[in-house]
Amino acid sequence: MSCMNVDLEQFFFWCLVINAILYSMSALAVWLLKDFICSIFKGLFEMDRSETLKALQTYLAHYKLFIMVFNFTPWLVLLILG
Repeated sequence: MSCMNVDLEQFFFWCLVINAILYSMSALAVWLLKDFICSIFKGLFEMDRSETLKALQTYLAHYKLFIMVFNFTPWLVLLILG
């Protein structure tokens, strides 16, 4: 049974690492390429700059929340119980 806990613990750890890297890359891209992203959104969805920035902030906030709930919390629980 402990072998199963270690496998799940490693699984959630690597999910956390991969999602944290993707989140960091997304946040960095939004920060560095803000004007480029806004121009793409304007062309595709006819969104102005403020709407686009609000949508990007919402996306990053939700992504961070999902990482915490679905990756970090289960990993932490398994780490404590293991």
